[in-house]
Amino acid sequence: GTRLVGDTETNPDPSFVGSTIENIFFWKNRLGFLSGQNIIFSEADEYYNFFRTTVLQLLDSAPIDAGISHTKVSNLKHVATFQEKLVVFSDETQFVIKGNELLTPKTINVTPTTEYTALAGVEPLTQGNFIYFPFPRNSYNGVNEYAIDLNTDTFRGEEITGQVPKYIPANIKQLVGSPTEDIIVASTSNGSGTTDLYVYKYFWRGNERVQSAWSRFTFQDDIVNAFFIESDLYLVTEDGTNTHLEKMSLESGLVDTGESYAIHLDKRRAVSGLSPSYDAGTDKTTIVAGYPIGPVFDFSNGGAGTG
Repeated sequence: GTRLVGDTETNPDPSFVGSTIENIFFWKNRLGFLSGQNIIFSEADEYYNFFRTTVLQLLDSAPIDAGISHTKVSNLKHVATFQEKLVVFSDETQFVIKGNELLTPKTINVTPTTEYTALAGVEPLTQGNFIYFPFPRNSYNGVNEYAIDLNTDTFRGEEITGQVPKYIPANIKQLVGSPTEDIIVASTSNGSGTTDLYVYKYFWRGNERVQSAWSRFTFQDDIVNAFFIESDLYLVTEDGTNTHLEKMSLESGLVDTGESYAIHLDKRRAVSGLSPSYDAGTDKTTIVAGYPIGPVFDFSNGGAGTG
């Protein structure tokens, strides 16, 4: 947007000008930015305007540029919408903007709530009634489950990796989850790619979590990105030459059509979409998958071959 009224004294530039923008989000019909220790919102319903349209009065729809008041230097990194509230994360502190009916320059109130260390560079995951975010633990990472106590209206965090404090290596780069399947997946980065996903599966009965466990999925190719659509986990992978989009169904109770079980086979494709070739001399059938599949099992002699 452009300054149409006032000057740099009465209608200054938004504080992100000339500074680093850490995060962009949308809330209460405003476009928002995190920059340094400030949270900046556009004019209501005018997502590209960050200047006041009049300096004679402060309109409820005017842009908002609020600094954080705290005893610590708190450079803001991430936001998560949660039960009509906006939770703002710095490296060591969490702040809350309560969802009043109107978000205006006069009513905005950014309140520090808790002091949990959060891993910079990883977006918190909002799933169900909780927010999940990782934290550093020397050479490993842990994950906190963040929630609000409805009786006291206070926030609290509980570690969900307490039983496996040295299981997830450092440098979690992404958290994704499926509320449909009650599952959370963390991918890590060691600087040269990663082939592992760390999976948290849990089960609720009413308001009680009666079972939970961590496990690990290991893949052949490097995992670049991951995301869920309903019960399906999609992976963007690289094999050093090509980039692939792969899908893994994590549906509970999944079985193959006409069977009482599911066949576990990596990079599985329907034979109807391929062209098998039979060699009578070797008594072998060759199926070209169309992409590298690494070592495979040769059923003809019980040994390992390549495909």
